[in-house]
Amino acid sequence: MEMLSASITVDQRLSEVDIQGSMAYAKALEKAGILSKTELEKILSGLEKISEEWSKGVFGVIQTDEDIHTANERRLKEPPS
Repeated sequence: MEMLSASITVDQRLSEVDIQGSMAYAKALEKAGILSKTELEKILSGLEKISEEWSKGVFGVIQTDEDIHTANERRLKEPPS
């Protein structure tokens, strides 16, 4: 079923747009008091590193990455490489 619903091979070109949207959402959560300034900075730093990985062509897509957002989210949770 994963192979049928996965769009990662098609939407990799949307990586930067997804990252920018995630950054904006994190900033909104901090402004609403849901994230601390420290949490926001950690998330933004991680997303910037992920953006660099995509632009350098070293981002590692894995089979369980259903779409670009789940791939970026997974990578954000992983330890830095």
